[in-house]
Amino acid sequence: MSYREFLLSLAMLGSVSVYSQEMYRYAVTFNDKGDYQSALENPLEFLSQRSVERRQRQGIALDSIDAPLVKEYVDRLSSLYKIVGKSRWLNAVMVEVADKSDIDVLETLDFVKEAEWVGTYLPESFTDYDCETEIEADTSEDSHGVMSELLDVNGIRDLHGIGFDGKGKLIAVTDDGFCNMDRINGGWAGKIVAVKDFIGGHDSEMYKEGNHGTRVTSCIASNLKNKYIGSAPGAECVLLRTENLVAEEPAEEYYWTFAAEFADSIGADIINVSLGYNTYDAGFRQLTHDDLDGSSVISRSADMAVGRGMVVVGSAGNEGNKTWKRICIPADAREIISVGALDSGLSVVASYSSSGPSADGRVKPDVLAPGTVYSINIGGKIGSGNGTSFASPIMAGGIACLWQALPELTARDIVELVRKGGADYSSPDNRSGYGISNLYDIYLENAPNSIPEAEFAYGKVFLKNGRLFFSDSLIFEPDSEYTIYSIDGKPVYKSKIYNREQDISFLSDGYYVVEVRTDLGSSSFKIVL
Repeated sequence: MSYREFLLSLAMLGSVSVYSQEMYRYAVTFNDKGDYQSALENPLEFLSQRSVERRQRQGIALDSIDAPLVKEYVDRLSSLYKIVGKSRWLNAVMVEVADKSDIDVLETLDFVKEAEWVGTYLPESFTDYDCETEIEADTSEDSHGVMSELLDVNGIRDLHGIGFDGKGKLIAVTDDGFCNMDRINGGWAGKIVAVKDFIGGHDSEMYKEGNHGTRVTSCIASNLKNKYIGSAPGAECVLLRTENLVAEEPAEEYYWTFAAEFADSIGADIINVSLGYNTYDAGFRQLTHDDLDGSSVISRSADMAVGRGMVVVGSAGNEGNKTWKRICIPADAREIISVGALDSGLSVVASYSSSGPSADGRVKPDVLAPGTVYSINIGGKIGSGNGTSFASPIMAGGIACLWQALPELTARDIVELVRKGGADYSSPDNRSGYGISNLYDIYLENAPNSIPEAEFAYGKVFLKNGRLFFSDSLIFEPDSEYTIYSIDGKPVYKSKIYNREQDISFLSDGYYVVEVRTDLGSSSFKIVL
């Protein structure tokens, strides 16, 4: 330790008792990761078994991005500063100081590449908010309650109907806090596996902060039959605080990166990002449209998350009828599924939904989902609201269901399919992107080979859980029909093809042959009930 470092350490020790003042936070990037190859040979030292298995399923090898920070570098800085967070992906740490001049010592450290002031921090206090623990809502004849029509738009209710509700998938929700989610009986009890604060380290207080995070998570995790069903009621969730309610600063991009790495390390499959940035508080460089090229810290981190095998779903932004108009970061990331909002009519892009493209000409937003939705607030009541913040979790939960149904796909496969599944994929525009993506139709078109199916030049049909499923091309084909024959060739049932699924579970167990006939021709395949 140099003499200057020694004096700084004494000064910082002496300032602990006056910690109520505003503190300054810096992102410190290291020059290298040293000899990291040996560390990659023991991934369970920094990744969970679930995380390692997720990568193995997708054929993703560990690389320098995954490698831990050089311990000696971190120890050196921790002897001088309070370390707020660490990032393997960025090869950086965030440190906190009482005075900006305290950071000058970094100029003497040969392993430091650069240090940038990214934010401030004031000690926080947290308050209990009253809530109704039991959700009061009119009971509907439809099992999905008030969400029924909303979940129909992207085919999510249809996925639920054939048994895919997100079970086995872990969704990380990054937001401003999750007030009262530990008290409200929203049907998510036992589904919240972790809560973590990346701003102030107040993990135990995260149920006392954040109305937005509670509402966003309810769109995914609620499971109140005939009242309110979210988009992935069978999934597990990890709740991560990255949004500072009292400031808008570049530091939040780093908080999000810390959270994404944590999500990666515990084996999350999907990250929802119902937040975005297009301006920062005075004193920081302001963003311009030219910055929407995927190069920001948070956008690069979102792409790295997909590279680790997670699907990242994010809100496009609510700037459509404001001066900015365009998407916000990280919606500009190359591999994020950025979601624009439909208005209450569920067929037109909402006026507030941010427009694309990215600064480098890529299609954004990617897809559309309902933006005027119902959510559960911190008072424990179901209320309406609007914004791309709600379109994003509806899509994120739906993707959990789709991925459950198609478990062999990689994160990048899912991203590609969701984009290609957009109704406007062949003619995207700056408002709608690729349009409304129907996840149920995507499933029908990519049904796993383990399910008996037949594919023709004019459509696809397969059997699951005693139901025959038909692609739209067969439904809309004039005079399309199917006949079921017993194994000895006798017809036992015949019907027109009039919707996507038709129940044949009334037939006795056994082998059958299904013949599908249209004006274009006919074909047959065997099934087993």
